[in-house]
Amino acid sequence: MIEMTLVEKFSEDEQFDGMIFADGFDDAFIGIVYDIAPKAVYNRQKVIEIIIQDDFDTGCTWEDAEEHFEFNIVRGCQGAEQAPIFVTLVEDLENI
Repeated sequence: MIEMTLVEKFSEDEQFDGMIFADGFDDAFIGIVYDIAPKAVYNRQKVIEIIIQDDFDTGCTWEDAEEHFEFNIVRGCQGAEQAPIFVTLVEDLENI
């Protein structure tokens, strides 16, 4: 059975129209925040782990992955009304 992506799961429901998802990070998705408009919420640490895993062959370090995350993902979403939110979980605060 083929698993649906987040976009596929939420695209059929009008209340989620315009919500932006971080492509390739479905495993880091933890929920939805309801602000002026709904926004996808991701675990920041998990996103960085996925970047490292995806770039394992190139020897991507944690610092490299954080830089990629900040410049290519977070900044790429800036200004969008329904841009995703990336949170650090309480249990991950000591790792920052």
